[in-house]
Amino acid sequence: MPVFTRMMEETGDSNLALLQTLLHLMAWNDDTNLVSRGGLAGLNFVQQEAQRLLWQGGVLADGGLEALRQFDDELIARHLSPGGSADLLAVTWFYPRFPPARFSRCNPLQYRLRPHSTGEGAIISLPGCHPVNTESRHNRIVFTDIVRRLS
Repeated sequence: MPVFTRMMEETGDSNLALLQTLLHLMAWNDDTNLVSRGGLAGLNFVQQEAQRLLWQGGVLADGGLEALRQFDDELIARHLSPGGSADLLAVTWFYPRFPPARFSRCNPLQYRLRPHSTGEGAIISLPGCHPVNTESRHNRIVFTDIVRRLS
């Protein structure tokens, strides 16, 4: 995320930001897909070449995009696919598009349940939340599962 964010701030170009981020991921990620296809030698080749390109400035260097294209051609010729790095890149791209998490004070997994009574039809309350009647079959199943997880 930091590389992608910095590149977006510097260039405003999401394609360049994604390419530079992918290059960073390939340089430092121990990509098991590369190991599967090319062994440790394949992984080492990709990491060293990606690091070399980054030292030269990556996609922002003069001729950086052409160097990246040549690197891609070499990966294809060697049947190496940095699939793990590509997966991480996809997460990097999608993550900022999700709305921020909102934590409810009524999340039953955050609290111990306090029964107001016991037995069938007990009323369960969570701190700061409305009581829930457990007579409902659905609520009884849900809260039974929650109680098991919290116990």
